[in-house]
Amino acid sequence: MTKRIIIPGPPGTGKTYRLINTYLKKEVNEHKTPVKKIGFFTFSRTASEVAKQRAIKFLTNIDWDEDLKYFSTLHALGSRECDIDTSTQLLKGKKWDMFKSYVGGFAERLNFDTFTTEDGGIVYGNEYMKIINLARSRKINLENQYNLQEHLQDISFSDLDYLNRCLVKYKKENQMYEFIDMISLFIEKGKCPSLDAVFLDEAQDLNNLQWDMFHYIESKAKRSYIAGDDDQAIMGFQGSNSAHFVKLHKDKDTEIDKSLIKSRRVPRAVLKIAKSILEKIPSNERIPKEWLATDFEGTVSFVSNYESIDFSKGRWLIQTRTNKMLEPIKDFFEDKGFYYSSKKGNNLISKELLIAIDSWNQLNEGLLVPAKFARKMYSYMSVTGGKIQRGFGTGKSFKEIGEEVICLDDLRKDHGLLATGSWQQAFDKIDERRKQYVLTLQKNKEDLSPTSKPRIRLSTIHGAKGDEDENIVHFLDLDILSYNAFQRNPNPEHRLQYVGVTRTISNLYLVNPMGQYGYQI
Repeated sequence: MTKRIIIPGPPGTGKTYRLINTYLKKEVNEHKTPVKKIGFFTFSRTASEVAKQRAIKFLTNIDWDEDLKYFSTLHALGSRECDIDTSTQLLKGKKWDMFKSYVGGFAERLNFDTFTTEDGGIVYGNEYMKIINLARSRKINLENQYNLQEHLQDISFSDLDYLNRCLVKYKKENQMYEFIDMISLFIEKGKCPSLDAVFLDEAQDLNNLQWDMFHYIESKAKRSYIAGDDDQAIMGFQGSNSAHFVKLHKDKDTEIDKSLIKSRRVPRAVLKIAKSILEKIPSNERIPKEWLATDFEGTVSFVSNYESIDFSKGRWLIQTRTNKMLEPIKDFFEDKGFYYSSKKGNNLISKELLIAIDSWNQLNEGLLVPAKFARKMYSYMSVTGGKIQRGFGTGKSFKEIGEEVICLDDLRKDHGLLATGSWQQAFDKIDERRKQYVLTLQKNKEDLSPTSKPRIRLSTIHGAKGDEDENIVHFLDLDILSYNAFQRNPNPEHRLQYVGVTRTISNLYLVNPMGQYGYQI
């Protein structure tokens, strides 16, 4: 029988650190478990790479690819053990176009594109596929899932069922797979590797199908270690089931590690707010946990207008309920001349432009720059109006130069450069608003070096999960859809708001709802 240890822990208490620096070390040093006989499974590829980097700090003579091949996501394990070539057999991109032709009719109008969220979840571009994959991940009948959905936008069950049957048939005929097939096929084929110990991080985010996969792996092992926080379960819209994690906690054969009490991040003032949110969740639907704040008091401020906050200094994380709510905030930072980033980038400035500006300045100071940076610089100059000619004279083309460096005289002699003056004069393909924004950033002494990270970051609350910063601005506005969902079942929203406020290291600014829909703290 597998010995199971669960490591529950509130935000910032070091669950991943505990998994690796206590239990993984114990497996290697005390149980003498070979690293290649250990599985360490995470919810996202980023988390998997972080686990590897932390592990190799105390592991010696490790082959990254061979010894750590079971440090991965469950999806990656499924594709490898079932011999799925994700470069050719994964239904994505243009491969969906062939499926559209196969189905015909209404399917020709659908967007089948997928993208992976920051948390490792898979999001589909149309409601049909969302319903099909929710039913599979939750292990419920397709019609039942259809009846649970809202805002179906005239989707009929007959169309949904037909699309699903076509999808199953098409994948079988063409040996194609989706991400969810990597999980189901693993279970179906019983392709479980022989492991002595298995680790699972962020367990609250697994769906029913993923739990089946993990328990199958776990059943073959001697020991398992599962870390998570049910209070941070915010992926329910993608099928995750935190109730399963709560149930495991109550299993009489499960050992509970209760050592993770003190947060290394959340200050006392913020902890009070966080606990007031948790009190709204019924005690029988969560794992009770002792939780202590850092020794730092911190601050919590309720503000009616975020524009009154002084953003001129420090590092900031701005959080809203939806991406749409971020747009007016981007406009505000652009008007004020503050450097920001978001998951979708900065509206007015890109890394490529910063590289071009930096390269132009270096060249005019007599320094050398890589030819590939010169190419980026040229893309902002006109081929008309006497700025630049794209002939190369007797010199090599940029393509021929490759990774070589180049100077200003080279560009003028061999690569058609006629432009002079400052970057804003030379880069005449940049519109005036963009130029003024960059000039204001420079005036405000924002760090615009290509390698720097903006000190202000914008994100949805979902996108900020696992993140943290000194100053958090947390908007309490909801849109109509999330507000209606909140009225029907408040617990998912409570957990989401809880995740949001606990990203705070020092100062939390709660922006009161500006519209008719909002969350009250």
